Order: sequence, then structure tokens, then C-alpha cells
Amino acid sequence: MNQVRSLETVNQGEETPYYVINSVIRTLEIINCLSQLGEASVSDVSNCLKMTKSTIHRFLASMKYAGFLEQNPENQKYRLSIKLFEIGNRVIGRLNISEIAKPIMLELAEKTGETVNLAILDGFEVVYIEKCVSQNCLRMDCDIGGRDPAYCTGLGKAMLAFLPEEELDRHLASEKLQAKTINTITVPQALKAELKTIRENGYAVDKEELIQGINCLAAPIRNNENKVVAAISISAPKVRVNKMVFEANKQLLLEAAQLISRKMGAKV
Repeated sequence: MNQVRSLETVNQGEETPYYVINSVIRTLEIINCLSQLGEASVSDVSNCLKMTKSTIHRFLASMKYAGFLEQNPENQKYRLSIKLFEIGNRVIGRLNISEIAKPIMLELAEKTGETVNLAILDGFEVVYIEKCVSQNCLRMDCDIGGRDPAYCTGLGKAMLAFLPEEELDRHLASEKLQAKTINTITVPQALKAELKTIRENGYAVDKEELIQGINCLAAPIRNNENKVVAAISISAPKVRVNKMVFEANKQLLLEAAQLISRKMGAKV
């Protein structure tokens, strides 16, 4: 058997902190072991981690029950399931998207002269992960890491529109749609109708729904599984957005969102 690198070597020589839960560490050790062995028996993992077979068997059975491991019916050996691959893909997508999007955002900000934001969805809120701020004195500027309600932002609605209906209904059942301005949508059925239009059009509009006097145009960004994982927006004061500017910005935004999605591996 090839030698397996242990997670313990990362903190070798350090005293284990009081808050560390040993069973969690052992579970991660098993994931690390199987990631290197590919497929392994109870004995293989026992030898790898220097733990008893009975203990290892309980860990493996529990991880299989939770969907993180699969068992080969022919030889009874264990291997990592696709569930871990899916989790890893989501992490990679979120880690890389800012780097992929930044140059495209800079170009979009230069062409439009307005602030361009990139955000992800966390529950029923948007989290800003990248921005290119307008050089105009009158402009929109959000903090990276800052949050806003998803239901009253263009970015949020561009992502909510593509949630599974059951997930959206859970959010609407547990979250109150509070008015931020006189234009905020506060009725769940009205929001759902708006999200349907967004799915059909491929973009979302925030018409002074979060901040009076600020309009936002947003489009979803997809990953290599064609799932919506983020959104990009152009935010501008209402006084600078007439019909001609809106149409021009919409085209530029959709092109930018499509380009970022393609670089993320989406088939768009």
C-alpha cells in the first residue's frame, strides 16, 4: 500500500487545543486517507490511521449512512462519494469567481461609468464579494463582505429567481419582506411573479427598492454545472439612467455575465 500522508502532520508538535473534537478529526482523517487510497477496506483504513477495526467500521458505516461514502458491493471496500465532489466544486467555484470576474467587471465599469458589483447568495441575503466603484462623485458603493436583503436587490433577485421552488418557499415562509423604500416588493406572491419574469428575461432590475434614487440591473452567473452561483450588477443613480442608457447597459451586463459564466465552465 502507498504511504498515506496524515492530517496530523499539518500541526505536528503542537498541543491539541481543548476545543478540538476528536471524532471530527478522525472523520476528516478517513476522508483524507480515502482520497489518497481511492478504495479501501476496513483493514486498510485501520492500518492507515492506527485505529481498531471495530472503531473504523463504525466511522465508515456512519459516513456511508450520511452519503459521504459508497461501498463496492463486490469487494465491500469503501470509497468517497460524489457528494464530496459536489461540495468541493461549490467551494472551488466560490473561491475562483472573484478572480475570474474582476477583469471583466473592470471593463464593464469602464464602459458604463457606473459601479459594478459581484455577489453570492447566503440564505436570504446577498454577500458582496467584489466591486469596481464608479469614478463619478454621485455613485453607489457597497463594502466587500457586506450584506443586503436578497428580495429587494437586483443581485438578490437575479439569484432567487433560479432557486428550487421549495427552497424559495421556505425562505418566504420564514422571512418577512420588510419595506426599505416605497418601491420594495413586500408581498410574497408579487415577488414570485417578479422572479418568474426574471427567469424569462435573464436579468433583474431593482427600481429604487433598496435605496431611494438608486437603480440596479443584475444578471446571474452560472458554473460548470450550469447552476446559478453568483450575480453581477450595474448600480447607478436614477438620474443617470434613461431608456437608451438602460438598454445599452443591459446588453453590456448580459455579455459580461455570459463571459464570466463561460470562464466558470458553463454552457451558455
